[in-house]
Amino acid sequence: MPYFGTQPAETALTTGDLGDNIVDGTKTKDALIADYSDVTITASDLLMYGDATDSNNTKRDTVQGILDLAPSAGLNFISRTTISGTPTTVDVTSGIDSTYETYLIVLNRLRLSGQYAFHFLWGTSSGMHTSNYVYTSHRIYTSSVLFLSGTSASNCVLTSAEFDNSNANTNGLSGHIWMFNPAADYHTQFKWELMMPHPSSGVPNNYHGSAQMASNAYGASTADVTTQFRFDRSSGTFVAGGTIDLFGVARS
Repeated sequence: MPYFGTQPAETALTTGDLGDNIVDGTKTKDALIADYSDVTITASDLLMYGDATDSNNTKRDTVQGILDLAPSAGLNFISRTTISGTPTTVDVTSGIDSTYETYLIVLNRLRLSGQYAFHFLWGTSSGMHTSNYVYTSHRIYTSSVLFLSGTSASNCVLTSAEFDNSNANTNGLSGHIWMFNPAADYHTQFKWELMMPHPSSGVPNNYHGSAQMASNAYGASTADVTTQFRFDRSSGTFVAGGTIDLFGVARS
């Protein structure tokens, strides 16, 4: 446009030159996001969104806010204990509290140095219980069904001693143990299903914990909060390499 006299100098627009709420999506570039740097997003980074509870007005939140909306029901991994060296006991002393009502212990290839029995104990923050265990289970061995049980026992016997799983080619003891209500004001209960191979043929033989077992270390009216557990053996040592995974069962 022609001017009389001197053409005025150009000046850049500032936010004060624009009216409120006048720039909308029709004035933004269609591929706007592609112009920005590509970096890995983190939980603390910010996102822009339209708030459905406030007339879709533009708001911001963190990525963590999105993650918090996702349902978390299911198994939540807590820890893995890997056996190293030749220990005589394997303890899991953390990760059990009032966060979950139910826990799952998964065993993978626990092996002993000879033909010995697997034992299981649990305890409080003061230590492991060493008496008054009550348990019962049955095992399937070839064509026989045999029973393991104890009252006022010093531990729970998971398997008897006739199975030698020291051979590096055997699968050892594998399976899972459910733990119920460890933080409750009564006895913690366990139920298990385990499997180990025959010592000579390598054919797996199932051990099924058909009944719940409870620690009777305290009276039912006294708090007995379980915070740890232990795998023990009748003799010998554990063989390195087996793992014990602990999961919590979340409801929501």
